[in-house]
Amino acid sequence: MAMINVFGIGPGCPRFVLANLEELCQEVDLIIGSQRQLEIVEPQFEDKKVALPRLKELLKLINEALASQQKILLLASGDPMFYGIGTFILQHFDRKLVQIYPGISSVQYLFSRLGLTMNDCYLTSSHGRQPDFDRLARESCVGMVTDEGCGPYQIAQALLERQAVNKVMYIGENLSYPNEKMMKYKLQEVPNQKYEMNVVILKDER
Repeated sequence: MAMINVFGIGPGCPRFVLANLEELCQEVDLIIGSQRQLEIVEPQFEDKKVALPRLKELLKLINEALASQQKILLLASGDPMFYGIGTFILQHFDRKLVQIYPGISSVQYLFSRLGLTMNDCYLTSSHGRQPDFDRLARESCVGMVTDEGCGPYQIAQALLERQAVNKVMYIGENLSYPNEKMMKYKLQEVPNQKYEMNVVILKDER
């Protein structure tokens, strides 16, 4: 039966990938992902790999595969349902044709590495979108993924404008990789610099 399997590969390092990835690779006809995502797939499945196209072309590719009764494995960074491609797929295809496999999100990973609780935490993203800075200022705990357009420095400045001076910011870069970095700053101390593949946690500190 034709099926779209959306598989969360976790924060990036292969050791955090769910164990059933290889089994799925054996069962499907196509494995779609970015170059970085496809690197975690064993070389024996090389002939099934397809580079992730733009979203419009992705929909066309999936529809053609489904029409041919093919099984698809679509790789997703982190957790597909946390501001990921899983939501996009479910908006365009029948739920009965989609199986979601959750992965460890980079936000989860950073909370655990820092030994911070996620209880009652507000989870959001500034990746390709404008966050609600007023809400960020109100919440006592926030976990979010960011991008170059709205990264740690921009977030810190927006919160300082809203007088959220009691907050600290944890920044995790390249999480789970050998060059992983984790830092803690007061908002007024967050450096204005480029950050690589980062996640931000905001906490009230009185």
